[in-house]
Amino acid sequence: VDAVREAVLVHGEAIVLANARFAALLGRDAATLAGRRLEEFVAPEYAEFVAANVRRRRAGEPAPERFEVEVADAHGQVTRLELTGRAAEYRGERAVLYTAVEMLGPVVEPARSRAQST
Repeated sequence: VDAVREAVLVHGEAIVLANARFAALLGRDAATLAGRRLEEFVAPEYAEFVAANVRRRRAGEPAPERFEVEVADAHGQVTRLELTGRAAEYRGERAVLYTAVEMLGPVVEPARSRAQST
């Protein structure tokens, strides 16, 4: 997966594979991601949604294919990502293949966003 230009992560029960591009978006080294769960890296308000997305996609149930989350790296820098997930099989097990794209622009808190739009 390191030869792929896109940020790619494969998630079974836990993360089984991530390329350097995906790891960099999380502010981590790719080798440290295996065995962890994707919801560990997203902002707390997204964790349950991400866990449910992984679970449902692995089970073949309907789940949003594309969604946005916020992640904070080891230094607290917040980045907004658009994740796209597809059911896949990895080494004979059900998995989800996620790609990620960094969303440009500052992260705006919802309360501030509403106040600025009035």
